Amino acid sequence: MRPETADPASGPARLLELDADEARQKYGREAFTFRHNLVNHPLFTLDALGDLADSLPAELIDHNLGSVPAVNPGGEAPRMDLTPGEIVRGIETNGCWIALPRVESMPGYKGVYEALIDEIAPYLPGGRDSIRNKHSVVFMSAPKGVTPIHVDPEHGMLLQFRGTKSVSVGEFPDEDRRERELERFFSGGHENIADMPESPMEYRMAPGDVVHLPPLLPHWVENDDNVSISLSIGFRVPEIIRIGRAYSFNARLRRLGLEPTKPGRRPRLDGTKAAAMRTMSSVRGLIRR
Repeated sequence: MRPETADPASGPARLLELDADEARQKYGREAFTFRHNLVNHPLFTLDALGDLADSLPAELIDHNLGSVPAVNPGGEAPRMDLTPGEIVRGIETNGCWIALPRVESMPGYKGVYEALIDEIAPYLPGGRDSIRNKHSVVFMSAPKGVTPIHVDPEHGMLLQFRGTKSVSVGEFPDEDRRERELERFFSGGHENIADMPESPMEYRMAPGDVVHLPPLLPHWVENDDNVSISLSIGFRVPEIIRIGRAYSFNARLRRLGLEPTKPGRRPRLDGTKAAAMRTMSSVRGLIRR
């Protein structure tokens, strides 16, 4: 089935070539691919992204040498002593990986982000009203760079602009390790996880490709022998925020020697745990102030 696209005579061209039926069935539930129409956008050239890197606070920018293993739970990796702008402009030869965060708030990039959200919102149960914690990152990687296995709490879309790579998506090896890893993550731990996912599905990406990544699904990225530029856009929804707080509460219970109920099984109990975590967070904030 051909993706639904806008009629040029009826309005502006759409940025995402989504099949409406597939999006309604899969978005937020399973990974799937489609296409975007932003490959030649001037904001995603190396020069423009170098300027973006120069304009962002350096302490917010994550970067390291790209030669790291796929399993890297602590996130440790060597770094080059260069400014973010220098890393971006030299990405073809310096062997680095770099992530430019919060681009949804930057001039020009904000418009791109909001236009993409407008096109995906109709496939969310609550539409735009359900969107929380907007988040977007531009990823750039030198040839053969690896992004280790990790989970994200957002509904995510990864748009490829330059180069080719593989995105592999799998499942936790078992339910017990899933619970422990998510409790650790939502309690402030690193997003990288220690176990190779089971039954991974590999998605090959080239310029113009998009892969949707549902929340809390283990995945990793392996760049081909070329420079890669991609944009990750994401957001949270109330259900994921509630479940995340429930996992954090469960981690506290487990430290007390208790065996807590897994989030998702009893939504009302998840809500009670989430409310307790929200209250504790507010109290901590008052004490710090």
